[in-house]
Amino acid sequence: MTKCSFCDKHIEPGTGVIYAAADSVYHLCSSKCLKNRKLGRDKLKMKWISKKGISKEAIKEELLEEGKEEAEAKKEKKIAQEEKPEEKAEKKEEKNSGQK
Repeated sequence: MTKCSFCDKHIEPGTGVIYAAADSVYHLCSSKCLKNRKLGRDKLKMKWISKKGISKEAIKEELLEEGKEEAEAKKEKKIAQEEKPEEKAEKKEEKNSGQK
């Protein structure tokens, strides 16, 4: 069995794509890998490719941490947005008192 040149998955016989470019032959498992290869993307930067030497559990934990950080950022934005209407009300009161 051959391995995909992009994502290192095993390719079943009779499936996949063979891409020849610049004196090299690449065996790819899917059109997704083919497109990313043609675009010159780095396979280590792709989230959908499991990194060698890192277990799936570690990747899941990393993704959970990223999700927690995003949730915290959203909470902070909400708090900031809730404070703004109070500030606007104070400014309106100041303008109204200054006009009288």
